[in-house]
Amino acid sequence: MLHLYSDSDSPHIDEDFGYAGQEIRNNIVYSEYLRNVRIISASGITIYDLGYEVFSEEDFPWILEETDWVAPRQSLSYVKSYRQKNRLVLGSKCYSLGFSEVSSGYILLFIDEPLIYEKVFSNVSFGEDSDIMMLDSHGTVLTAQNKELVGNSFADTSLFADMQEHAEKGSRIFDLREAGKHSLIVFTHNDKYGYYLMGQIPESYITSEVRTINIVLLILSLLLILLSLGCTMAVYFSIVTPIKNMVDFCKAPVERMVLPEIHDESPDELGFLSVTMEAMLGNLQRAMEQNREDEHRKRRLELQMLQYQINPHFLFNTLNSLQWVAVINDVPVLAEGISSLSTLLKNTLMKKDELIALEEEIVNLKHYFVIQKIRYGSSFDVDYFLEPDTLQHRLPRLILQPLAENAIVHSASADVVLITVASRYAQEGLIIEIEDNGKGFHTAGAYRGGADEKTRERAEERERKTPGIGIRNVKERLRLHYGREDLLQIVSKEGKGTLCRIIIPAEP
Repeated sequence: MLHLYSDSDSPHIDEDFGYAGQEIRNNIVYSEYLRNVRIISASGITIYDLGYEVFSEEDFPWILEETDWVAPRQSLSYVKSYRQKNRLVLGSKCYSLGFSEVSSGYILLFIDEPLIYEKVFSNVSFGEDSDIMMLDSHGTVLTAQNKELVGNSFADTSLFADMQEHAEKGSRIFDLREAGKHSLIVFTHNDKYGYYLMGQIPESYITSEVRTINIVLLILSLLLILLSLGCTMAVYFSIVTPIKNMVDFCKAPVERMVLPEIHDESPDELGFLSVTMEAMLGNLQRAMEQNREDEHRKRRLELQMLQYQINPHFLFNTLNSLQWVAVINDVPVLAEGISSLSTLLKNTLMKKDELIALEEEIVNLKHYFVIQKIRYGSSFDVDYFLEPDTLQHRLPRLILQPLAENAIVHSASADVVLITVASRYAQEGLIIEIEDNGKGFHTAGAYRGGADEKTRERAEERERKTPGIGIRNVKERLRLHYGREDLLQIVSKEGKGTLCRIIIPAEP
């Protein structure tokens, strides 16, 4: 039998077991964490001790008892060496070959406690006041991050009781409140060795993570808000600025020659609207300018009309007196002329209607021809070809007299000239034509746009020199009343005569 004693005893090796002890020593796998190996017989006699570290003999009975209690599983217990080092004892019960229920002894491995700490706990942390520990089935701390707790017993604490209770229920997590602190306990139970691996996570660590997440989310939210505000401001200014320019553009008086520009050339709807508004306002300004010119021309025409207005009563009394003198002196031509002149002036000066029937206009025209007969004698004749359904059509008054005057003036030096006055309906409306077969003049197409620029200038100069209200007056009145430039057409050829055509558009 081989006996190994502690350092205080005198070693004595039984010669009969010396060879067996040497074989055991030679077959042990050494490790830096292995502090001792002890083999004990079933009767409790130490048959082998590696002798690296010495432990109190008082610890071995309860270690063997713990090993018997968990057999055939291995036991894991805490023990201190003579030098007060923390050690873990891994115990295993040995059985005889062929007799599995007959114990032949025990093998105890004394392991350095930092082994588990360095391999399992060293790189794990749950913040300040947290701890990770391993407890045996009796509540003794085998190893822990907090070295002051190693070897302490938690058997009588609520923590160990709660772990056992939750382990039976199959739960592995619960809350712990003690000394005003709130922690989360997470543990697992090893059935093979009967120990608990427990982690204590303080509430501050969990909430700190939540706070960190909240801070990150808050920062991300602020960044998103700033980004959204930036995008919103960009969109806002891209929309509001053009709209503000449009509002200023619309508030500006249209009569101003220079208006504020919108300056929006973007290809979107606002850019299209801006360009359209500027174009529309440009057209409106041109229309207003044209309207101002029209008003100016209208006032000029009215002034020309006023130039021929005198005191009606004095004029008519004088004409009546002259007519009676002509009758008394038996001058019928003069009496007829004065009567026509009086009637014509009454219709011209006394009546204020702008539109009159064609029939009434023809009556005025006939009186005018009677007056001109006195001046030009029998140098012209007049024929009328008027369709009856056109006589009640209304048209601006005194627009035929200038055309009749044009026919008489331009044919005065020729032989007897035939002037025809005709009216009919066509697709364009009422057509009134005054035509003569006099000498004519070279202005063909002047009012149709067919003549060149010099020809049109000569025709306009001729019109400006025409006595009376004039052809130009008629043309302007028609344009102002009906809004068209092509309502008066004059075609004349030298040696063949002149045709004056007036188009009165059909009413919509």
